[in-house]
Amino acid sequence: MKTFTCPNCGGELRPGGAGTLTCVYCGTRSYISDREMREYGAFREAMLLSLGQAANDESRRRLDRLWDGAEAVSLPRRTGGPVKIRYLFHGTQDGVEIYTARRSAVFVLPPEGADRFLETASSLRFPAADVQGLAAYFPTVTGRFELADGRTALSVAKAEGVFPLSAFGSLPPAHAAWIVSRLENLCCALAFSDLCHGGIGTESAFIDAATHEAFLLGGWWNARSASGGGKTDLLALRKTAARVMGETLPDAPAAFRDFINGPPKADAYADFAAWDRVIEQGFGGRRFRTLDLSQLKTDQ
Repeated sequence: MKTFTCPNCGGELRPGGAGTLTCVYCGTRSYISDREMREYGAFREAMLLSLGQAANDESRRRLDRLWDGAEAVSLPRRTGGPVKIRYLFHGTQDGVEIYTARRSAVFVLPPEGADRFLETASSLRFPAADVQGLAAYFPTVTGRFELADGRTALSVAKAEGVFPLSAFGSLPPAHAAWIVSRLENLCCALAFSDLCHGGIGTESAFIDAATHEAFLLGGWWNARSASGGGKTDLLALRKTAARVMGETLPDAPAAFRDFINGPPKADAYADFAAWDRVIEQGFGGRRFRTLDLSQLKTDQ
C-alpha cells in the first residue's frame, strides 16, 4: 500500500478533499493526484473494515483480498537470493525503513543499529511473577539478512492483525487511553531490565485493535542502559498519546490532558500508579471498549 508521511513531523497524512493530505498530528497539508487519492482511500477503508470485524470467514476473505493486492519489494542480499517482502504499510523512523508484512515487521537499518537492536531486545528480563507474559509484547527476531547496499534487514514476528499505530490515524481518547495503559506496562518492564528504549512512537509501537494489545516492536536501535536515560520513555509515551489522538485531543477528559501535558513521575512504576488514577478519574475505571474502526475512514 502507498503510504504518505508528513514532511514536517513524520506523522501519517490523511486524505481529505480535492487531493489534499493533512497530517493528523501537526496539520501540515500536501497534495496528491485524484487517482492516488482514490486508491489510498479505498484501500485504507477496506483494511479498517477487515480489522474492525470479528474473525469470521467473510472478514478473512476480505483480508486475503487486501494481501492479494499488497505491494512487494525485493532487497538484494550481499550473498544469496534477495529478501522479498510483501507489505501493506511502509514507513520510516530515524531513517530506518519499516515494512509491515503479513506475519512480520521488517526493519532495514545500518548493521550497527541491527546489532544494538538484537543486543538490547535480548537483554530484557521479566519478574518471576510475570503473569501477563510481557515477553510476547517485545520483539522476537526471526531473521537477519545482510544487504548488498551495506544495510541489514531484521525480521520480527507479529500476528496478522497487528499494525503500527501510524496506520490508524487519530483515535478517540478512550482508545488512546488503552494504548497508554499498555505502553505504561511495557515501560515498567523496561525499567525492570534497566533499559531505556529511546524510540517509543507511532512507528515503533504496534497494536491489535481487536484485542487491545500493544507491542513495542521497533525503535530498538536507540535502546541503551537506563542510567542517564532519565524519563525519556515516559516523555515519549505522552508525546505518542497526543499524536495518536491528534484532532480528538480536546475531547479527552481533563485528567488525561493533564497527564499528557504534565511531567512524568519519578520512575515507570510511580508513573503507572499515577496513570491508574487517571483511568479512574477520567474514564470511571478500566472497561473494554470495542474500537469501531469504521469511524476512522478516510473521508473524515
